[in-house]
Amino acid sequence: MAGFMKRNSNSVEEADSSGTVQTTFIDRTAESWYCKSDSKKILFCSSIDDIISGKAESFDFIRREAAIRKEKNAKGDVVEYKKYILFTLANNDKIIVRVRGELK
Repeated sequence: MAGFMKRNSNSVEEADSSGTVQTTFIDRTAESWYCKSDSKKILFCSSIDDIISGKAESFDFIRREAAIRKEKNAKGDVVEYKKYILFTLANNDKIIVRVRGELK
């Protein structure tokens, strides 16, 4: 999963040898989100008001995985631990979000 976090683009498609696209990786680490775990749904929105008014973008997921990435400074000392969550959708697409971005 660490390979996912090193990509800089917002969406990466991976193709197999026949050229068929298998997985789309979506980087949503800069966006606010809310997870309805009872219904396995993730919602992207600016605020809770977007969810109430139905303006949030939603995805159904099948798996939720937590990950921690260590950031180091020039001396090699660990500076910060950044927490991420990787959601896997039913079609095998992946969405990564920052834990700090979750609306409560």
